[in-house]
Amino acid sequence: MKITDVQIMVYVENKQVPVWNVEIGPAASAEREFIVCKILTDEGVEGVSGSYPFGVDSKAITHSIIANFKHRMIGEDPLNHEKIWQKLWKADRLAYTSQFALGIVDCALWDLKGKVANMPVYRLLGGYRNKIPAYASSQSMPSVGAYIEEVQRCLDLGYPAYKLHPVGDAKLDAEVSIAVRKAVGDDVDLMLDGVAAYDYIEALKLGRTLEELNFLWYEEPLRDTDLYSYRKLTEALDIPIAGTEFIGGSVYAIPEYIQTKAVDIVRADPAFKGGITGVMKIAHLAEAYGMRLENHVTASEWQNMANLHIQCAIKNTTYFEILVPEEDVRTYALQSLDIDKEGFVTVPEAPGLGYEIDWDFINKRILYKL
Repeated sequence: MKITDVQIMVYVENKQVPVWNVEIGPAASAEREFIVCKILTDEGVEGVSGSYPFGVDSKAITHSIIANFKHRMIGEDPLNHEKIWQKLWKADRLAYTSQFALGIVDCALWDLKGKVANMPVYRLLGGYRNKIPAYASSQSMPSVGAYIEEVQRCLDLGYPAYKLHPVGDAKLDAEVSIAVRKAVGDDVDLMLDGVAAYDYIEALKLGRTLEELNFLWYEEPLRDTDLYSYRKLTEALDIPIAGTEFIGGSVYAIPEYIQTKAVDIVRADPAFKGGITGVMKIAHLAEAYGMRLENHVTASEWQNMANLHIQCAIKNTTYFEILVPEEDVRTYALQSLDIDKEGFVTVPEAPGLGYEIDWDFINKRILYKL
């Protein structure tokens, strides 16, 4: 089997980008673009993947795929995903947009591989489980009452855990955390994602509050590049610190964070870390050090489906992340990834990644094809 073509299309949905920290600010446009990649073969089997570009120019990502990756993939056996991954990794020393590009292409290769094997991807990767509990992951909201109202809605729906994306002011964020813990009681897992909003002193004070509240983890309180402060913070606090979400370099950037004890939990996802292949390398690296990989949601079902297959293939992970309100981040081109009444998300058993794709919806909203 040989790859004969790599095709790209970009379509748009009339949705505003969610806000996870008030410092980021509201979206300038009510439109979200999505990138879809098709890998074609001489045997007629196709692999499909896509991504929301998460603030990166979709033209830069699609250019990376067509200009830098396509000619390196034509003629290769698509089942040799490791060979192709290594080849593309070297293509241009991977600027950040190319890391997104590699993530999209690699996920499409795994979709194709699963279809050839007539197996779901999670089973090809290891098949540890077929479902995983999910936590509701908030947007930034204007008041304590809004968080309490939302967490109660999420618990009523069956979510067993809830993560706060507060406003980025350490004092206010502590007040929100205290109020939410009081509202839900002691038996609900809570997490907080600071979205890199604090300096070291602010992060330390808030972390001590979260320890008293028995939060499950404390995520990205600092910029990922501030290794010195992360090391001090993990040494000073007992609550697990999660990081590495936004650094480049895929698996090759993670060892420094692990070996220097800068984080207790590693964060990764296919869009930011070079696809399923890249994240699986990180997952196994973390496992070797007795650490968890908690996957980062990617704001669209295209990459979250890949996340689900990864997390159902490995042991060292806890929860699947779902952004809420759910309707704000879904793409109507795919089936939604919803929890069951027990709070679990079940991985599809269809061959490949198991997408149910509404091509009519996409074709009516295409901006351009390459």
